[in-house]
Amino acid sequence: MSHELVPVIAAAIAVSQNGQTPTLALVKAKVGGKIPMPMLVAGLQRFKMMSESEIASFSTLPEVTSNHTSSSPSTVTLQLEDLQKQINALREHCQQLENRLLQLEQPVRERD
Repeated sequence: MSHELVPVIAAAIAVSQNGQTPTLALVKAKVGGKIPMPMLVAGLQRFKMMSESEIASFSTLPEVTSNHTSSSPSTVTLQLEDLQKQINALREHCQQLENRLLQLEQPVRERD
């Protein structure tokens, strides 16, 4: 399955779980205007071909449940805090790599 279809299928599943029949209009409203119409159509068609077990396993994927369903403010806050921790860890790692690179280049500079 194309990665681009994931938010469309997730939106169709969410609409379906709300007791509504997923339509282009409902799915488009759920994902916003950021998905091109051909992708919406393809995602909705793919959703309609999915079995109940595929839908159940699809809707339990972490990226679907965390990124494509409505979240409470506290969940969003926790996600933002987690992302900030990851960013800080990456910055620290980059700084360590830069320091190591400087150490490795030091003998080369001294020879010149």
